[in-house]
Amino acid sequence: MYNYSTFSRFPAIAVNLVIIFFAVWILALFVTSRMGWGQLAWNYKYFLRLIGIENRFTSCKIGKIHYFKLCTVKIVDKGLYIRLPFLFKLMHSLLLIPWGDIVVGDEVKGFGMSALQLTVKDQRIQIPYKLYLKVEEYKEKNLNTKLQ
Repeated sequence: MYNYSTFSRFPAIAVNLVIIFFAVWILALFVTSRMGWGQLAWNYKYFLRLIGIENRFTSCKIGKIHYFKLCTVKIVDKGLYIRLPFLFKLMHSLLLIPWGDIVVGDEVKGFGMSALQLTVKDQRIQIPYKLYLKVEEYKEKNLNTKLQ
């Protein structure tokens, strides 16, 4: 004889696992957003998409969290525009950091990649050094200025 009771509970278990997965995902997004991104979003939240020089799959460290190959950074006339992919947007709003608020720090080396540390209102951001060179080139061509 075949026992149907085991299979009759499967949909309930699957639904519970999906609910638990989404709950953990939202909790993880909430925690990571509060460790740097949320503090920047408080001052630099932006709602529109901008056109500029786009660098996809860029690694950035914002606050204590390293977004490995997750950031899309655009270099625009107004400043540095940073966003994350769709699955991370729930707790991570778009950022537009004006050029005047960005202070360039020291070069940081690690694991074969060099990065540049930027400071924005007491919040640290690390971007790849190659991206910084693109920023400087863009600013010299279009804005005739350099970062401080």
